[in-house]
Amino acid sequence: MTRYETVKSAAKLGLVGSMLVLTMVLAPIGGLLLLIAMYRLSRGFGDGLVWRYTLYSLLIGIAGIAVVIVVSILMAVYMGVDLFYPYSSPNTVAYNIAYAVVVVVFYPFVVGSNYFWRRVFVELAVVSRVEGFNATARWVWYSALVGVVPVVAAVLAWVAYYHAYWGFRALVGS
Repeated sequence: MTRYETVKSAAKLGLVGSMLVLTMVLAPIGGLLLLIAMYRLSRGFGDGLVWRYTLYSLLIGIAGIAVVIVVSILMAVYMGVDLFYPYSSPNTVAYNIAYAVVVVVFYPFVVGSNYFWRRVFVELAVVSRVEGFNATARWVWYSALVGVVPVVAAVLAWVAYYHAYWGFRALVGS
């Protein structure tokens, strides 16, 4: 497979992946397709930074999820919540404090992961000369910065993947 064919097939994967992320229902499948696309684009353009930043973003995100799970379980045990029936004794003040703690613990991981995900798209814009990826990078970063408000972050992330869709579409057409 030539470099051009590799880039074009990877861009098609990225196009489908970004469309699936935009549906929000099939986002995990879309995310997996985006990972594969980034690997192939990295190989096709001969730029290892695209894949390296993708891995950094993924590893920080996985570490953040693991930390949140452990912190959540420890807080639930500390608050005396029955882990198999968590709604048995609701204490709204304690739950709100616990939610705030989880957000504070998880937020640096969100920012770190999205920092590298933003770098992926900046690097992709440089090597592909597709401006849509710069817009994607901007919106990914905006969504990270407002990550403490999940609904707003989700809307901004949706805008980011909308721009990614157009970036991959331009890459497929070139």
